[in-house]
Amino acid sequence: MRMGTRKWVRELAKGRSLYRLSDLMKLSGLQWEATRKAASRLCQDGVLVRLGKELFGNALHPPEPMDVAMMMHQPSYVSLWSALAHHGVVECSQDEVSAVTQGRPGPEATGPISILYQRIRDDLFAGFERINGVAMASPEKALLDLLHLRPHVTPSEILDQNFRLENLDSEVLADWAQRFPKATQRRLRKLQREARRGDAK
Repeated sequence: MRMGTRKWVRELAKGRSLYRLSDLMKLSGLQWEATRKAASRLCQDGVLVRLGKELFGNALHPPEPMDVAMMMHQPSYVSLWSALAHHGVVECSQDEVSAVTQGRPGPEATGPISILYQRIRDDLFAGFERINGVAMASPEKALLDLLHLRPHVTPSEILDQNFRLENLDSEVLADWAQRFPKATQRRLRKLQREARRGDAK
């Protein structure tokens, strides 16, 4: 039996912000094809927002961009600029969510939400914890991920974002740095020198 838009709205109004197609099947009791057609209709009606092939945002409870990033690629964690801003190490506008994955890298445009995934080698896929359901890199790991995965970013560009070296644990940073390539360690030392030079002025 077809579920009318009003009934969908009632169910989604008391639901969560993100749904996979399989979740909508359970919610409605419909078969896969009927659920797929219903989801397309709800997207046209502005009740759902298509975020991926079988991933939808609830327009009645809009999802946070970082929550979408967790669902789009698994496993993954938020890092680089996004995590540094979250921890108060930098101050920068977040036009996109920066995330690290073990899977396929690349940008994901999901309507108003932009996510950039970058692949990292397996032994460096660590240094994060779940914060309100989002896998978030520690500030020290986020900085090293940034220096490692975006080597074109200069110390000046980082310092221009009101970089706060004092918000990092120097021992944790040094421990993590040893696991990264020598080139990344050199970029870290250069950033630290320039940050301290700026503090001394």
